[in-house]
Amino acid sequence: MYEERASWVPAFCDDVFMGGLLRTTSRSEAENRIFQGNMNKHLCLVEFFTRFERAVRKQRKNNLELTASCIGQTPVFETQLRIERSAATVYTLTIFYEVQKEISAGCFKCRVRSFTEAEGLKTYMVEDENEQRYIVIVQDGSNIACTCRMYARVGLLCSHVFVVLKDERIDDIPPQHITPRWTREAVKHSPTDTDGDKQNGNNTFGHDNNEEGQLMNIFRRCLGKAKGRPEK
Repeated sequence: MYEERASWVPAFCDDVFMGGLLRTTSRSEAENRIFQGNMNKHLCLVEFFTRFERAVRKQRKNNLELTASCIGQTPVFETQLRIERSAATVYTLTIFYEVQKEISAGCFKCRVRSFTEAEGLKTYMVEDENEQRYIVIVQDGSNIACTCRMYARVGLLCSHVFVVLKDERIDDIPPQHITPRWTREAVKHSPTDTDGDKQNGNNTFGHDNNEEGQLMNIFRRCLGKAKGRPEK
């Protein structure tokens, strides 16, 4: 039982959304690394804040570079399916590569073993490359559930679902199965100080911030097209 302890939590939480791509301790470990790398017992308070602000600026720079890459780069597609191209326009670059693995596996490694339809429900039995079989249920043409429960855990559709979507000739990921936090629009829809000002009846800076945001988006797209080449 002790050797199998790593399976305890996934077994009891396979229907609970936990992001899937982020370990439980990742946030605290990342913060600890930032603090430990910028302080020691010989620093005064002013020196600590100077180092800390430098670390924050570095993080923001990295974030801008990743955003520019996400906007400016076109990933290499592995299949001829339109749903893969649709996913590239919806998800961030990092998340798209995770989705692409599932689309590719659904296209080349999974196959439908049986199909039944009754009372408006379509039931597929899908077999993966390891000869494991899963049940995929389609309701109302676009509501899909798989017994592997990857979507419930991670918020991304599994390869078993993508092979069914291909069979159903669906070219776009159903909107109800797109988790907002993994999309390109996630940052735009997140709460900001500007939203707080609007809620408090203060719109003094709303227009200016909107124009600034548009200019920054144009600038990031230019950076993405340059792909890190100074001459461009």
